[in-house]
Amino acid sequence: MKIYENTKLPPMRSTYAVRIDQCGYLPGMRKIARIAAPCKSMKLCRANGTAVLEKEAVCTGPDELSGDTLYAADFSEVRESGSYYIETDGGERSAGFAIGEKALDLVFEGMMKAFYYLRCGMDLEPQYAGKFTHKACHLGKAKLWWDHGTEIHAPGGWHDAGDYGRYVTAGACALQHLLLAWRMYPEAFEVTGEDGRRTGRTWNIPESGGPLPDLLAECKYELDWMLKLQLPDGGVSHKETTAFHAPFIMPEEDLEQLYFYAVSSMATADFAAICANASVIYRPFDVSYANLLIEAAEKSYAWLEEHPEFLGFQNPPDSGTGGYGEGGDRDNRYWAAAEMYAATGEERYHRDLKELLRERDEAAQRLKDLEASGQEIGWEERMAAFSLTDLGYGSVGGFGSIAYLLAEEKGRTPDADLKERLRGAFAAEAEYRSGIAERCGYEAAMLRHDYCWGSNMVLMKHGMLFGIADYLEGTDRYYERAAAQLHCLLGVNAPGACYVTGFGATRVENPHLRPAYADGIEACIPGYVAGGPNGRPCDHDMQFLDYPENLPPMKCFSDSVSCFSLNEITIYWNSPAVFTCARILAGGKQ
Repeated sequence: MKIYENTKLPPMRSTYAVRIDQCGYLPGMRKIARIAAPCKSMKLCRANGTAVLEKEAVCTGPDELSGDTLYAADFSEVRESGSYYIETDGGERSAGFAIGEKALDLVFEGMMKAFYYLRCGMDLEPQYAGKFTHKACHLGKAKLWWDHGTEIHAPGGWHDAGDYGRYVTAGACALQHLLLAWRMYPEAFEVTGEDGRRTGRTWNIPESGGPLPDLLAECKYELDWMLKLQLPDGGVSHKETTAFHAPFIMPEEDLEQLYFYAVSSMATADFAAICANASVIYRPFDVSYANLLIEAAEKSYAWLEEHPEFLGFQNPPDSGTGGYGEGGDRDNRYWAAAEMYAATGEERYHRDLKELLRERDEAAQRLKDLEASGQEIGWEERMAAFSLTDLGYGSVGGFGSIAYLLAEEKGRTPDADLKERLRGAFAAEAEYRSGIAERCGYEAAMLRHDYCWGSNMVLMKHGMLFGIADYLEGTDRYYERAAAQLHCLLGVNAPGACYVTGFGATRVENPHLRPAYADGIEACIPGYVAGGPNGRPCDHDMQFLDYPENLPPMKCFSDSVSCFSLNEITIYWNSPAVFTCARILAGGKQ
């Protein structure tokens, strides 16, 4: 892996003009090749060259956000398991791909195993990590930033991204994606053996074969660390990091002083929310752990009640790790109230949730008035009118909404009108995004501004949205829309790249990820979702890029460890991809 210091990189471009999901397709899936070169027909061939299907290729016209003129060929009728490739009458080919019931298993398990490789505070041993081993890291005590005389020992958790920081709001977001996948699609975390028996899916982590399923064991590693960030009064430290990011060294070589940073109301609310949700999910497996989680959630919720004001976060002077700042905390408190109501059934949390929604609606009206008058609108005003369907670390209103809607499954009695309103919000957003996907040649539910830092997270959140809308309605209406977002991640895109390390013929190999660079191993640690195309790369990254003027946003990607606004990884970019893949594996119209 190289850090490019004196080289200008062009946009990434596959040698394969026929764009397919490079991991593969389930037999009953809709299967459409998108061809970025003129052609009239295509042949689907087995790996040995035997043609099994010839189909007309239909021109779908120019695609605005990719700049490609595309042709489409539907080969959905082929359901027989095997290895295939496509070639066109114009001489273009696709990468190889699989069709089969297990075609997506390896990438699904790889995206989950990626969290294990990010574990902080423990040896990654060869029997689990293969060649991607390292010694236990960040084992020292952390000083309170505001009181260096107080130290807390808090090893564990996941490294957040390309750096070695650990952040509560980011971790809570990733955990929520994963725990929602488990709760909504438990069948995706099982596999059918040769004897026909269903067993828990495993990806070889130290806890495999223990009392917890692998997914919950992996999430517990992060939850256990997060519990250490709660201070005696219930407030939660925003993050545990060194003062500045480490250079590109292995994690055990990062010996700088660790710090607990200040409490934020966002971190405290997100902590309360995720602990409450986790208490429900872990209770069938470990009652004492579930009790520990809900007690921690109640303690932090009490802190929120005692501190109704917004307590944001920004890095103090002489500090430069990730900030994860936000302009408000009403969506975080909404999520916390919803999860506390779902976990306990106590009406006081129900009342809090409704009051937060009332305030949100008033803020939304003020926002409309400001927009109508042409006045400048600040971040705070926008945050106060939070989205009811968004599913990201900086906008968690959708987590609160789905928590409320799922509460009925645990015997709660949500307000009928409110339930219908929130269900309708997800349905409307899914229909809106479905229309965007319909107009895109690659079927990505993305607008121009969505091609930003972490665009693949946005893409996968749309996959989540389609899955949630179907789950709430009990239909498969958006199954293929969700699948299309996953296909886009795995190769059906303008660069023709699989954005998951270690998978696909044309794939990301040089992510902005310290251990992947510092380990000296040519192959990249597998399973990481790279940030993706960014139509507005940061100034730092532009010095390494040779992009033509007006390059379409879907093509604004280069595979360079130097370009963190394109190619970094994070836990909350992997987690929505896991959810979306789980939705696909759980089944639809087969």
